[in-house]
Amino acid sequence: MQRETFQEAAKRMNNGAMVGGKEVAMSSVYRGFTVLLASAVLCVGIGCKQEGPAEKAGKKVDEAVEKAGQTMQEGKEKVEAAAEKAAEKAQEGAEQVKETAQEAVEKAKEATK
Repeated sequence: MQRETFQEAAKRMNNGAMVGGKEVAMSSVYRGFTVLLASAVLCVGIGCKQEGPAEKAGKKVDEAVEKAGQTMQEGKEKVEAAAEKAAEKAQEGAEQVKETAQEAVEKAKEATK
């Protein structure tokens, strides 16, 4: 049995590899692995972009929650506007009562003179 030298082994490794009993250039092996890896990444990427029923249901729930939040915000704004308007009316009513009371006091003073 003949032993190969380090240089012969290095030359063999650089030139090719044994695949299925045949010597194949390393660049084609690397190219094959690269194509396989790229295909796997592409398939996984495409698969991740497709939505399943759970993702679709989740999006619908998110949209419903967002719409409910907007509706609540609009309702809050309407209630605040109504409360502000009621406070203004109450203030006007209080001013009217005050004026009427002052007029009554003045009339009472005039009547007692």
